[in-house]
Amino acid sequence: MGGLIIQRRISGIALCVVLACICLCVKAKDVELPDVSLPETTVPDPKDIELSDDQIDDPLGEPAKTDEGGLKTYRVNSSEFSEHPEEYGARYGVSLKAGTMGSGAEFAVGLSELYNIRAGFSYFVYSSDFEEDDFGKVISGKLGLRSISVLGDWHLFRNNFRLSAGLFFCNNKGSIEAEPGFELALDDEDYFVDSFTGGIRFNNVNPYFGLGYGNMVKRGGPVVFAMDFGVMYHGTPRVFAEATASDPRFQQALQRDLDKELDDLRDDLRKLRFYPVINIGLVYRF
Repeated sequence: MGGLIIQRRISGIALCVVLACICLCVKAKDVELPDVSLPETTVPDPKDIELSDDQIDDPLGEPAKTDEGGLKTYRVNSSEFSEHPEEYGARYGVSLKAGTMGSGAEFAVGLSELYNIRAGFSYFVYSSDFEEDDFGKVISGKLGLRSISVLGDWHLFRNNFRLSAGLFFCNNKGSIEAEPGFELALDDEDYFVDSFTGGIRFNNVNPYFGLGYGNMVKRGGPVVFAMDFGVMYHGTPRVFAEATASDPRFQQALQRDLDKELDDLRDDLRKLRFYPVINIGLVYRF
């Protein structure tokens, strides 16, 4: 009898627990959970991130822009870092120039803040009658300078000063010609000639090195001046001459004295293996 009473009480307690659970599940359907939203996060643009000195070093070793709080602002470019990135970029320049190579033009392309390449041409022609004998016969001469240049510029201080090197492809030459009957003086002897021609030649491919001022592709004003000061190695000039005496009896003596004159001239020209290159130009940048 006592065991039956205990069994009934346990069954009653279990029934109460089940009913309580059912009630809780029904009430849970009508309960609204509070709206929990995460704060909106904004990812900053890497170009506008400001870092202090202890977080980053200047990649160029130059001071960046500093605000009142002592923070430095750095801009990141896909190809380079720069204190003033707005001054550089893929720019071009054209120039008109004149100097010891003649007059001409150049076109330049900026490769980076430090390096430019440029190509150009120069042209100069001069002719004149530069000697007249006692009988009014003259020797006329002509000088022609024609060149194409391919140069590289290194702006090592990131300003207008630059070092330049490259090649000049030249067709520089001179020639002389005498009128028939001209009285030619050689080694204290005078010869009448039916013909006299001569000339001078230089190397066609010539290395160049020099200094310059003016950046043809740096951002800034559209019109600037540029200058070049350098030397071109064109080797020892080559000279030649031919003459025909009016009197055939003097041809051998004429040729002997002419060869001696050419040998002396070649010795003097050995010192002229370098040619000064000085140019001044007006540049338009775009």
